[in-house]
Amino acid sequence: MATNLAIREFDKPVSENLDEAEAILLETKDWPIEAPLSKGIESLIIPPPSSFALGTLRDGRLRVEEPFDIGRTTDAGQCVLEATEISEFGYGENLSEALADLQAAIAELYFTLETERDRLGRDLAKVWATLSRKVRRADASQRA
Repeated sequence: MATNLAIREFDKPVSENLDEAEAILLETKDWPIEAPLSKGIESLIIPPPSSFALGTLRDGRLRVEEPFDIGRTTDAGQCVLEATEISEFGYGENLSEALADLQAAIAELYFTLETERDRLGRDLAKVWATLSRKVRRADASQRA
């Protein structure tokens, strides 16, 4: 059995002042196609994962040696990510924003705890032990 679908091709914004959503509303082309679907259109929608491994911090000064276990939830319409081993959170309107926020928070936490490591209490010392096992400073020769 075939089901009719529409593929939308989005043109580039006509003005650099338009954001992506406005550009999509202004310029779309529909291309009808037929595609076999065994379970209907719902089977094409893949929800974001509820957990995953994070292996990069988007900070050229740091390199992840061992991935972080990340859990995803939503709260009041916001995406919330938690690095469960260190209880650090990232928030955003979507998964990408929350991920960028979490990566920045982990990098900031690393540098703060590294600076203060001789004065940390027991709980933060455990967090530092986890961070220093999972993350290393990148060598200057590896930075681009």
